[in-house]
Amino acid sequence: NDCATELSHGNFLLHSAGPLPNIINLGHREQLLRPDYIAKTYRQVFSAAELRRDPASAMTTLKKACAEAEWIIIDLDCDVFDAAFFPAVAQPEPFGLSPAFVLNVLNEIWCDRVRGLAISEFVPAHDDRDRSLATLLWLFEWVFLRKYEK
Repeated sequence: NDCATELSHGNFLLHSAGPLPNIINLGHREQLLRPDYIAKTYRQVFSAAELRRDPASAMTTLKKACAEAEWIIIDLDCDVFDAAFFPAVAQPEPFGLSPAFVLNVLNEIWCDRVRGLAISEFVPAHDDRDRSLATLLWLFEWVFLRKYEK
């Protein structure tokens, strides 16, 4: 593993002093990490390729985990988006997810146990006519309406 030893957004979970909560990762494009290494941090992972091939399997797993969870925190790393839809990322990767797919995931798992939404890896300087910003603002509005509109 060539992961940096100093704390970064990409390795902060490796620095945890205690047990980690159950974390499910959707949409990674990492091709070199071994399953045994991934299992040290994540309960389960689904690559972007797996999500394209069989999204129903990931949704079943995710919905079951959310139904069993006491609380849910959603961490949206903007690098998950395909750069064709969302250019405002530091390291765009091919075969990312579409905003529509991410919205479908949020819609499937949304419930009263969602306690927070974190956004990372948004790089405004790389945006094109605020397309990425508009996507994030729309998602924020969607979240606020789900959370507070009764």
